[in-house]
Amino acid sequence: MEKKPKSPKAGQVIFKGYHQHQSQPLPPSLEELIPEKHLVRIINQLVDSLAIKVLEGAYRGGPDY
Repeated sequence: MEKKPKSPKAGQVIFKGYHQHQSQPLPPSLEELIPEKHLVRIINQLVDSLAIKVLEGAYRGGPDY
C-alpha cells in the first residue's frame, strides 16, 4: 500500500521539489546540457550551501505571493 503525502499544516513553508540530477524524457537532464566548467555550476553550489531559515520565516507562501 502506498503512503499518501502529508497535507501541509497551517503556516508550514512548502517549496516545489527540485532535483538537479533527475532524468526527464524531454529535454535531457540539466547535467547533460550545462558544460562542466560553466559559471552556473558554481552559482548552484553557492545557492545549495545557503542557510535559508531566515527566508523561511519571511515567506508567506501561497499562489498570490
